[in-house]
Amino acid sequence: HRDLHSFPTRRSSDLRELGQYGEAYELTGVTLRRSREILGEKNPLTLALLNGFAADLRAGGEFAEALRLDQVSLDSHIEVFGADDGQTLRVMHNLALDQAVNSDYQAARELHQRTYLLRSEATSGVSTTEVLMSWNGLARAVRLCGNYTEARDVGDEAYDFGRAALGADHYWTIRTLTDLSIALRRIPTAYDEALERGTEVLDRCHRTFGDRHPDTLAAAMSLANIQRTVGQTSQALALAETTMEIGR
Repeated sequence: HRDLHSFPTRRSSDLRELGQYGEAYELTGVTLRRSREILGEKNPLTLALLNGFAADLRAGGEFAEALRLDQVSLDSHIEVFGADDGQTLRVMHNLALDQAVNSDYQAARELHQRTYLLRSEATSGVSTTEVLMSWNGLARAVRLCGNYTEARDVGDEAYDFGRAALGADHYWTIRTLTDLSIALRRIPTAYDEALERGTEVLDRCHRTFGDRHPDTLAAAMSLANIQRTVGQTSQALALAETTMEIGR
C-alpha cells in the first residue's frame, strides 16, 4: 500500500534526477493538487508530494519559495510522523539544502549536522544512501561557510563511506567525489589532488551517466574550474564551452 502511494513521487524524482525539471514540476504539481483535494493536507501521500514539489521549485531556481514550502512541510511532518521519522528527516535534509541555496550557510551546516546524526543513529526508516546524502550535505555546507580544510576532511570521510557501503560507481558516491574535488580546489596545497579527483569523477560520470546528465555537467564545470585554478586555462576554456553548449 505504501509503495503504491509512493509511485507518483518516485516518478517525479526520477524525472528530476534525469534533469527533466519541467516535466517533474508539472507531474508533481498536478498530483499534489489532486491529493490535497481528495486525501487532505495531512495525508502521507500529500506530504510526500509537498516535499517533492519543493524539490522541483529548488531545481527550477525558485529558492525562496522552496524554503518556505519545506518549512511548512517540516512542521506538518513532525505533527503527523514525529520528529525522528525517516520521512521527517528527508524534509529536514531538503530544508538544509534550501538554506544553503538561499545563502544561509551556517543554518544549513547546523541542520545538515543534526540530520546526519539522526540518520546515522536511526535503526529503521533510513537508507545508507540517505546517510551519505546528509554526510555530503554537511561537507558542502562546511565548505560554503569557508572552512575548506574541514570540508576536505569531512568530504574524505563521506567518500570513503560511500565507496565502502555503496560502491565507487553509486550515483551518490560520485556526487560526493565531485563535492570533494571542489573543496580540494579551495586549498592551495591540494591543487594536484583536486585535479586528480576532478578528472577521475568526470571520467566516472561519463561512464555511468553519459555526456548529457546533470551530474556529468556539474563534474565537468568543477574540473574546468580546477583547470583554471592550476593554470590550465586553454583546457579549462575548451571544457567550459563544451559543457555550456550541452547544458543549454
